[in-house]
Amino acid sequence: MSQPVSSKPILEIPRLQWASLSLPLQTRTRLMLVTCIFNHLPTHFRGGITACIIHQRNENSLDNCHGLCADWMCPGRLMSNQRPPGFIMIRERKSKKERRAERDQAMLRYTKQRQRNLLAKFGVHEFIVVLDHMKAGFNVAKIFRSAEAFGAHEVHLVNIGPFDPAPGKGAFKKVPARFFDNFDQSYRELTKRGYQIVKLEGGCKRLLTNFRMDSKIAFVLGHEEWGHSFKEEDYPEILSVSIPQFGQVESLNVSVAASIVMYEYVRQHQGPV
Repeated sequence: MSQPVSSKPILEIPRLQWASLSLPLQTRTRLMLVTCIFNHLPTHFRGGITACIIHQRNENSLDNCHGLCADWMCPGRLMSNQRPPGFIMIRERKSKKERRAERDQAMLRYTKQRQRNLLAKFGVHEFIVVLDHMKAGFNVAKIFRSAEAFGAHEVHLVNIGPFDPAPGKGAFKKVPARFFDNFDQSYRELTKRGYQIVKLEGGCKRLLTNFRMDSKIAFVLGHEEWGHSFKEEDYPEILSVSIPQFGQVESLNVSVAASIVMYEYVRQHQGPV
C-alpha cells in the first residue's frame, strides 16, 4: 500500500545546491525533485551526489518516486554504472577552500613540469604546433599529449598562461615548449627556420584530405571561441585548411582537431616501417 503524499523531500541534505533548470515539459508532465537516498549508496558513491531529478509523465506522488529511487540506488545497479531514464545527478558545489587547494595543486604541477620541460627532447618529426591565445585549460594539456604521441618537434604557446598539465599525462615535460607574447614573434621564428605555416579554419575550400604537407610545417590553432588572434590579410603567406565534416555541428573540439592534423602529417610522412 502506498504511503501518503508528502510535500517534503525524502531526505534533507545540508548545503544542497539546486541546479538552475530550463527544460521543456510536455502536457501533464511533472518535474519532481527528490534527494538521493544515501543509505542505499556505497561509501565511494556518496561523494558530491546530493540530488536527482525525475521526469514523471503523470501525477505520481513522491512515495512512488521514493520506490523508484530505492530500486535504482541499490549497489548492484550503481556498480554496473546504470542509471534510470530521466535521471540527472546534481553535484554539491565545492567550497572556496577546496577550489583554492585544487588551483594550488594545479599550479604546483605546472611549475614542476615546466622546469622539467627545459630538458625535453625534440620529437621524431619536424612539424610544430602553435597554440595561439588558447584558453589555459585542459585543451592545452591534451594537445601536448597528442603532440608527444605523434612525435611533434615542439609546441609554441602564444600568450597562454599557466594551465593544469594533469590531462596531458606528463606530456608537458616531454615535448619542448616555446613561449611567446604574441603571434608575430612565433611567426618570425618559423619563417626564419623555413617552415610552411598553416592555420586550421572551418569552412574553407582547401581540405586537409587533399592537402600535401611539407615536412617542415607548423599548424596554428586559435582560441576555442574567438579563433586566431591575427588578421588574415596581415599574413597572406599563411594557408587555411579545414577538416572535412559531414554532421550538423559547426566545429570540432580544438584538441580533437589538433590530433587529426598531426595524424594526417604522420600518415603522409611516415616512412616504411
